[in-house]
Amino acid sequence: MKLGELQEMLARAISEPDSVGPELLQAGISARAPLDAAARANIYREMYRFRLADALRADFPRVARLLGDEGFLELSAAYASVYPSASSDISRFGRHLADFLGAHPGPRGDEADLARLEWALAEAFTAQDAEPVTQEALGELGEAAAEARFTFVPALKTLVLEHDVLPLWAELETSDEPPAVDRTGAHVAVWRQGFQVQHRALGVEEAEALARARSGATLAEVCEPFGLSPDPQREAFRTLAGWFASGLVARVDGP
Repeated sequence: MKLGELQEMLARAISEPDSVGPELLQAGISARAPLDAAARANIYREMYRFRLADALRADFPRVARLLGDEGFLELSAAYASVYPSASSDISRFGRHLADFLGAHPGPRGDEADLARLEWALAEAFTAQDAEPVTQEALGELGEAAAEARFTFVPALKTLVLEHDVLPLWAELETSDEPPAVDRTGAHVAVWRQGFQVQHRALGVEEAEALARARSGATLAEVCEPFGLSPDPQREAFRTLAGWFASGLVARVDGP
């Protein structure tokens, strides 16, 4: 067996053990007492399994804490069987975990939303840098401000969750006793300010305003969702000021 063939066979024996029969293993791997070829290959297979679990744990520490060591290892193995690591960048391995948990819910039912939040936090941390602008950029447009359009920093992510997992996320930082499942839906913004990843809940009006702004709507159109507030102008101004103060806005363009 040539070196390239041996490497390819060993890689399959590690990541797809059912695809390599015992005869092929014995042809490529020498037995060394007390271990036969299969046992020696299994050492690498187990190391690989634990390495994948460690990679997931790095991005989903609270999901891991919620499930416990044994439960998370089982999740990692089941996930890898459906979404094997296909990139040299192992940090991308967990990108489908929320979808996997959505299709295979855990006992609580909110694990997928917790994973969705944790992946957004991980992506925000490694997102491209962009220097945010201050509210002065909007003020400089003067009377044309109503036609302003916003460009947001690349780190900004917005989530629509079926469960409000923000209290769960906070509680799992220090406790192994998670709160009860909250089946209230939630809108969440995730971003990075400097080197610090932030997240917070969004009210329905702000979530709609932010969605409009991100889709290229004008400032006047962005403010429309606040129309039913007791003081629409004040609420819209407070929300916009918060976006600038949090470093969400990368550019303001006039008409």
